[in-house]
Amino acid sequence: MQTTTLAQDKWRPSPRKKQEIEAEISLLDKLSTHIPPTSAFGDSNANALDTQLAVLQGRLTYDEVRARFEDDVIDQYVFFLAREAFAWLYEAGFAPSEDWLIMLHGDYESRLVN
Repeated sequence: MQTTTLAQDKWRPSPRKKQEIEAEISLLDKLSTHIPPTSAFGDSNANALDTQLAVLQGRLTYDEVRARFEDDVIDQYVFFLAREAFAWLYEAGFAPSEDWLIMLHGDYESRLVN
C-alpha cells in the first residue's frame, strides 16, 4: 500500500523551513511536561501531543494518522490535533503549540523562550 502525506496529496512541498519545524518540536517537548495528561472532557492530551510530535518529526504519514484515528470516536480529538499539525506543516494556520499555550493561559511562551 502506498502512503501519501498531505503535502503529496496537494502536490507541493512543505513551506516550512527545517529550523521552524525543529523550533516547534522543541517547544512542544517543553510544553509536554506542563500539559495535563487528559483534557477536562477525558480526552488524552498526552496521546494528542505525542501524535503531533510524530507528525512533525516525520514518523507518521497522513495516511497512517487517518487509518489510526479517523474512524475512532474516542480518538477524534487526537485526529483533529494531528490534522492541525499537518495543516501547519503543509498549508498554513496556527502552529500546534499555540493551542497548548492558550490552554496554559497565554503568558507561558515568554517563560519558555527565556
